[in-house]
Amino acid sequence: WILFESAFLLSTCFLIMQKCEGCQTAYTTRGNLTDSTHLIFVFGGFHFPRNCDKFMDTLQGELGDNYCILTYDYYGRGNSASPEGLYDSPFYVKQAEDLLGELGLQEKELIVLGYSFGGAVSTHFVRKHSAKVKLWILASAWSVWTPYPAVTTWTCKLGLGSLLYKGYWRALPKALKDGFVDPAAHTDILESMLETEKAIIATQPEGFKRAILNTFRNFSRTTREDAIAIGKQPESRDCPVLLVWGVHDKVAKLSDAKELAKVLPNTELVELDGSHNDIWLVPAMAKQLTAAMVGFITKNNPSGFN
Repeated sequence: WILFESAFLLSTCFLIMQKCEGCQTAYTTRGNLTDSTHLIFVFGGFHFPRNCDKFMDTLQGELGDNYCILTYDYYGRGNSASPEGLYDSPFYVKQAEDLLGELGLQEKELIVLGYSFGGAVSTHFVRKHSAKVKLWILASAWSVWTPYPAVTTWTCKLGLGSLLYKGYWRALPKALKDGFVDPAAHTDILESMLETEKAIIATQPEGFKRAILNTFRNFSRTTREDAIAIGKQPESRDCPVLLVWGVHDKVAKLSDAKELAKVLPNTELVELDGSHNDIWLVPAMAKQLTAAMVGFITKNNPSGFN
């Protein structure tokens, strides 16, 4: 385990090797970040995007040199700082804004990708910055339409967050298994997922715990309202949106995607043949996801997009 953890952290630090000192956010770029490249800004899952490194490498390779993918660690995760404060929706949006500002990209037009929890963060970001978001992709987006359970918020507010945290990690192996119709056929993937989760926590255990519980306590449970508003705003209602969902996803249900498609006018929904919420980690689903995203981006990339 120690050898695995060391190898994992070494490899991820090699990938990241960049830290925005002004906002204390660790980030990774894939591809050349220049004035002429199209920027895909990624809002990752609840933990951080490094468990998707292989997928992001493949995506950038498929898209080619005209595209750059920017991923980053949320505060309290990975190599980003773990500041005090309320980990609410504005807090997450400001971190993204500060990173873009520090990199001189505050005026850059964006392709926004939000997956899992990042779908909710990206929704708040897109509503505020709709004028510069030219394409928007939501992949198995969690807590965008159906909010996470209210009992989670109240458990944290009542000071019982530590119990919730312990229960969450005890239940994790089963939760990962439940994401597959046939877990026995995916034991190697499941083992990799679990080991990756453990290594993520090991980077800063206390900061991670504080960030998770603080987020459950304070993050918006009304993200749906922002999604509806985006569909009505003149500057954003025509933005092409791709929704990519596993047909049997138990975390972010396909019914959520169908409701989103009703309120976001210019939407394409692609249903993946699979069940897991972590679709980028399941090879067969990741292949479908890559094809859907590459096709959508190349088809909708408008002239003059910079």
